[in-house]
Amino acid sequence: MLPATIQIYGKVVESLPAIIAAAAKSTLGILALMVILLSALAFVFFRQASEKVRIAVFAGLLGGVVCFGFATTNVQPSKPVVSLKDARPQVIAGTVVDQTTNRAIGQAQITLSDGLESATSDDSGNFSLRLSHEAGPVKVRVQKAGYLSADLTVEPPAQSIIVRLRKE
Repeated sequence: MLPATIQIYGKVVESLPAIIAAAAKSTLGILALMVILLSALAFVFFRQASEKVRIAVFAGLLGGVVCFGFATTNVQPSKPVVSLKDARPQVIAGTVVDQTTNRAIGQAQITLSDGLESATSDDSGNFSLRLSHEAGPVKVRVQKAGYLSADLTVEPPAQSIIVRLRKE
């Protein structure tokens, strides 16, 4: 080898870590590194092979690089992941009262229309219904023996609903 060629190779080898670090920052840089590496490996391993073998290896390497390039440039951005600890529970809370007297009604059943969540009002008529899922408006039914049931649509979170039940 000529001394000038050896000096060029020496400079390339010295700057190789910086080249790799810069190329690794982008998808296309990784693709370029892959092409260079596969070309060098193919040259070393198949330089003594017959022309048919070299063409087959070249076609295989080219196909792999093209597929890799296509796959990496057509990747859709992913949706952000929300962890369960970051999710805020939806709560519907309020008081059940008699429509005529405005007195609290205890032991009233508060149920979502899907039947998955329910609560019972305490002796002061207060209730709190924690939703297990995020929802838009939900349908709520409030029932108590001796009263007509009340159906209402609520947008969670709702903290101070007053539900007025009318006696039968």
